[in-house]
Amino acid sequence: MSLRSGNSSSSAQSHASRDATGPSQLGPAWPTSSRLSNSSSSQLALTQDSNSTVAEGGKLGRIQLDVLDQLGSQVSNHVAEQLSVVAKLENCSRCVVAGISKVQPSDGAAVFDSIQLLAPPGTNQSVAFTLFNSTGTRLGVVQTVKVQLPACSWGQASKSDGCYSCSYPLFTFSNPQSSVCSICPSNTRNCSGTTLLPDQGYWQSGPLSAHMIKCPRSSACRR
Repeated sequence: MSLRSGNSSSSAQSHASRDATGPSQLGPAWPTSSRLSNSSSSQLALTQDSNSTVAEGGKLGRIQLDVLDQLGSQVSNHVAEQLSVVAKLENCSRCVVAGISKVQPSDGAAVFDSIQLLAPPGTNQSVAFTLFNSTGTRLGVVQTVKVQLPACSWGQASKSDGCYSCSYPLFTFSNPQSSVCSICPSNTRNCSGTTLLPDQGYWQSGPLSAHMIKCPRSSACRR
């Protein structure tokens, strides 16, 4: 049995691991007269052919994985109901796959459309899809989909699990890849994101300065 995946997104930025000739059938070759009859069989493998993308906020694009038997046919619901497919981020102990990361195949396919990757922005990650039977035994070979998380934008702060907007009463003038949100200083107005303007009667020492100076003559700072 194998798992074959596809993605409906046409703007995929990342790529799935695959051979140059396309998706490959993994696992041992079984006689064509042999048909899988139960989910406890060790005659399971996974293949996948999927382009994937990570949208704003780490949301993974929809991935459909076809669960196939050794003859290349989708398994029946009788077999599929004894199986589950689990998504997990590899090689990142502090990373988390949030949302629905475990699904049961239906009509021979497992669909992932509610996955959010909580991982450092701007990094390359690998999402592993593993097939299990009803007893929790792994079946076949783990397959991975390589994805790139988008970097943070200006006005955001980068943290270990994603990007966060610096909204009032916070702001930032720093590079979004290494920034932290700062508290809006006193005597300011329109303080949020990358916007910081002095209040009436004050002036700013520089366009990217958080230092607000009281005007010696209020008429000189009138807006």
